[in-house]
Amino acid sequence: MKKQNHGKNRTKDEQSVLFEAILNYLKKRKSKSYTSKELARAINIHKTNYHLYRQALQEALKAGKIIRLKGRRYTLPSSLSKVQGGLQLTRRGFGFVTDDRTGEEIFIPAQHLNTALDGDEVQVQI
Repeated sequence: MKKQNHGKNRTKDEQSVLFEAILNYLKKRKSKSYTSKELARAINIHKTNYHLYRQALQEALKAGKIIRLKGRRYTLPSSLSKVQGGLQLTRRGFGFVTDDRTGEEIFIPAQHLNTALDGDEVQVQI
């Protein structure tokens, strides 16, 4: 007989529910950005589920469903638009592009940097 692992499936299901809750909340408030804690409070995340919430937030970020702004604030990407600006890389391998027009900083995960170097002028589609 196969041993079933319902715990992992339940955790994945809970994470999927949180992923959708994050997106739904941000879709209703398109013009605002939130810190991780503000967003968790807004969608009523209990401290026992906070680790699952953080995983769901990271998955949404990796999938490009949300973006991280300056000050570790999260929001939905605006309708697909191009942003041009200077790239600033961090010691941890990821970077930020500062929009030349608005000054807004856009988080760029390490896996999306390709061959860009610190200080490069880049265009980012968000």
